[in-house]
Amino acid sequence: MTTQPSGPALQAIPDMERSIESLYNTVAALVQNVRHLSGQSPAPPKTPPKPNAPKPQQEKSKKQANGRFSEVTRATQTVKIENPQDSTQYVMVKQITRLVLQDNVTGETWEWTL
Repeated sequence: MTTQPSGPALQAIPDMERSIESLYNTVAALVQNVRHLSGQSPAPPKTPPKPNAPKPQQEKSKKQANGRFSEVTRATQTVKIENPQDSTQYVMVKQITRLVLQDNVTGETWEWTL
C-alpha cells in the first residue's frame, strides 16, 4: 500500500446570482481552482468588464510551459446535437473521446476515455 498525499485545498466557489459581477466572480474562482490543480501560477486578479464596454483585442496566449501536466494524445469526434422539439435546429460539436496526460513531476500518465 502506498501513501498518497492529501488533496489540495481549493477556493470556495461562490453561488451564482443573476448579475454580471456574480457570473464573473464564479468563473474567476473556477479558473483559480483549475490553475491550482494543474500547477500553474495564479494570474493577477482582473476587474469584471463593464456592460456595453468595447472589448479589448485578445492576444494569442502561449501554452503554460511550467504546468503540472502535459497533453500526450487526444482523440476527438464531431457530434451533432439536435433540439428535441425541432430537428432542424442543431449544433455540431467537437467532442473529446480520449485524453492522455502526463504528470511532469512524477512522470505518471493519466488516461481518460469517454
